[in-house]
Amino acid sequence: IGTDYYPTNGTLTFSPGQSDLQFAVPIINNNLAEGNKIVNLVLSNAMNSTIGLLSPSNAALTIIDTVAAPGQVYFSATNFTAYSGDGNAYLTVLRTNGSSGSVSVTYSTVAGTAQPGLNYVGTTNTLTFGGGETVKSAVVPLVNNGIVQGPVSLSVLLSNPTGGSTLTAPTNSTLTVINTNVGFAFQNATNYVRETNGIIPIFVQRLGGTNSADQVNYSTTPGTALPGVNYNTISGTLSFSPGEMTKAISLPLIYDPQVTGNLLLTMSLSSPSSGTVLGSPSNSVVVVQDADAGLSFTNSTMNVFKNVGNAIITVICTNPAVEPPVSNTNVTPMSVNYATADGTALAGVDYQATSGMLLFTNGIGTNTFNVPIFNNSQVLGDHTFSVSLFNPTAPGRLLAPNNLLVTIVDNNSGLSFSSPTYSVLKSGVAATITLLRTDNTNTTTAVHFSTADGTALAGQDYIATNGTMLFTNGETVKTFQVTVLANTTVQPDKTVLLQLSSPTNGILIAPYAATLTIHDISGSLVVPAGSAFATGGDPNNNGIIDPGETVTMLLALRASGGTNVNNVSATLIATNGVGVPTSPNGTATQFYGDLTVNGPSVTQPFTFTANGTNSQTIAATLRLTSGSASIGTAVFTYALGTWTNIYYNTNPIVINDLAIASPYPSAIMVTNVGGVVIKSVVTLTNLYHGYTKDIEAMVVSPSGKDALIMSHAGNGSVAKITLTFDDAATNFLSNTNVLVTGTNRPTAYPPTTIFP
Repeated sequence: IGTDYYPTNGTLTFSPGQSDLQFAVPIINNNLAEGNKIVNLVLSNAMNSTIGLLSPSNAALTIIDTVAAPGQVYFSATNFTAYSGDGNAYLTVLRTNGSSGSVSVTYSTVAGTAQPGLNYVGTTNTLTFGGGETVKSAVVPLVNNGIVQGPVSLSVLLSNPTGGSTLTAPTNSTLTVINTNVGFAFQNATNYVRETNGIIPIFVQRLGGTNSADQVNYSTTPGTALPGVNYNTISGTLSFSPGEMTKAISLPLIYDPQVTGNLLLTMSLSSPSSGTVLGSPSNSVVVVQDADAGLSFTNSTMNVFKNVGNAIITVICTNPAVEPPVSNTNVTPMSVNYATADGTALAGVDYQATSGMLLFTNGIGTNTFNVPIFNNSQVLGDHTFSVSLFNPTAPGRLLAPNNLLVTIVDNNSGLSFSSPTYSVLKSGVAATITLLRTDNTNTTTAVHFSTADGTALAGQDYIATNGTMLFTNGETVKTFQVTVLANTTVQPDKTVLLQLSSPTNGILIAPYAATLTIHDISGSLVVPAGSAFATGGDPNNNGIIDPGETVTMLLALRASGGTNVNNVSATLIATNGVGVPTSPNGTATQFYGDLTVNGPSVTQPFTFTANGTNSQTIAATLRLTSGSASIGTAVFTYALGTWTNIYYNTNPIVINDLAIASPYPSAIMVTNVGGVVIKSVVTLTNLYHGYTKDIEAMVVSPSGKDALIMSHAGNGSVAKITLTFDDAATNFLSNTNVLVTGTNRPTAYPPTTIFP
């Protein structure tokens, strides 16, 4: 009013015979691009008429805008719905406040729970409105994927208006795609049930249309839950009548009065009726929750320092969810009793005897009690006592460990290597060796460290080192370096012996001897791994290669260092006193295959003639190849006939009290041994000691094989005696008498000793 037109009203008088009259509505031309406007017209108060007003008594006057107005574009609604089987979804786009001229707008899809390619075709397109057009449809192609799922949605956006048009809200609309497939799925992918629940329902839902009668099969599959123990196996068919959307499968549970923790089984759907499919999830995991609670210690053993004050003992409940609430006075709380018992530690001397009851209610997962430990200022070594759990109340049950061995650690400083073994690459420059101090760290403690040759040689494979390591207050870790010498020769793993000794304000604890292994990965090293007569390969059957004898030997090769090697072949060379027969009397080349570093050896037979005299050494030399590449030779030496060699180490061995000897071990270098070793004899000369039962001696080969030759023998002291050990001897060392010089068989009396 006043902008687009002037209001008017009045009375129209029809004369006799007159059927048409007109009235004028003044229109205002405001020169604004507003689009067409509407004025409502109303007739009322008909007089002198026998039938009154007839329809239409209301009318609309459209004021057509003469100023060009492209208009505004928007969705007709914020939400549209389509069915997956419709082919296309149509979203209505309107043009308002003007329709002059041609305008366009872009619409595009944005994924939501509906996914492009799965539920719809991703679309970006343009709608064009001609002059006067005010309605268009945005088309989104739908994909009927055959999957059973609930409604999914995507967004459709308007953008980029042209032709002078603009956007007005709503410019975004949600398209919901309703699935038209019919299928079956479990209501829940996981069902949690208590094992005492008896028969429990597992719900299956029918998705999509419900107008028909449909069926689907179901069955159980065991997991950690076992049929006949935790549940009864079931299978069958669920029938859905028209209109039914949900059915329940009845699963019988069996109460197992054991502490098992939660157990699992699987329910599966299969064979849906014609025209229907399986939806997701078609498998449901049933978690059978344990109704019992296990009560136990956290570990079967624990250590506590003598000066700690209290040993804090922890008891755990495996299933706090079944504990009775403390607010329910009609329910007995779950409890368990505990008590200590002497071992080598004595109540009243090393600890205070303790007993009592622990209560578990309202979801308590852990409970603790204290056992007072006495610091009696005596150096007695480690002592032990035990703690046991007993008399649990339901639903609690004892679980292992329900006996706890507590070790009271003496508050001396324990000094050791961090590991009995260390390793370093040959190219590693240096190995870091870590020393640990345990127990009492409130004093200044020192310990001597040193290196010694194992199979590695100082100055050739590593640089020898030694020194004294000082631990000040609070220090628990120290390190020293062993420098490795790199060379270009491929070699087997070499070992450096590491030793701790002479502690001050501390004691040595295992491991106080360790081994550093130097690894070589610069190539492949194949070496002899021993030999033996093949079956029928010893004509004289005396276990010895005799001069002029033709023998067949099993020659073993192994990868001793470096990297693994493939396709190994070996050819026996006629040299160094070895004559190689030609076929068919012998085989000069054999295939060994693949060899793994430090893996098993591989053996092949070779026949050759020993050309030499008695005690002469001959060498069976194998030329080795890997594929077509040469990888060196392997030499097997044999002494013809029989002979004896003596090897010795004249350096003194100091037998320390309550510790390993110095040096440890004492090495005897054995070289140039060919042929077959028939026997070995070990002799200890100039033996002194105050109590021979404390002496234990073992012979160890480079490969690690060992033989205990003396342990806990004799009684009393000895001075400057010589003991020889020979398997062929008839006597054993005495268990009760003073030892004297002589030859005996290796002798070991209990208890068995573990060598570091």
